[in-house]
Amino acid sequence: LIQIRSGHIPINAYLKRFKKRDNDYCDNCLTNTNRILPETVNHYILDCPTYNTERDELKRKLGRANAVDLERLFKTEKGTRELLNFLDATKRLKQALG
Repeated sequence: LIQIRSGHIPINAYLKRFKKRDNDYCDNCLTNTNRILPETVNHYILDCPTYNTERDELKRKLGRANAVDLERLFKTEKGTRELLNFLDATKRLKQALG
């Protein structure tokens, strides 16, 4: 959770910062929509269309207003729990962490 809040998770914007990648592009958006967008924590959790299904589930469980703001997700135990469920459901971090 601390890594997510601080932006220190192995997604492309972070990996580029430490020269582990040549670019910070969201591979999913580039492949699926031909859009070049940086894969930041906000993009991954709140915007990337690849994870719309998982995000819709998050919105269903927490309400739209609570699921579209990272700070709101961390304000309650339920929000944090559902954020962790979202992260697990996307399997995005498992790609990087194994």
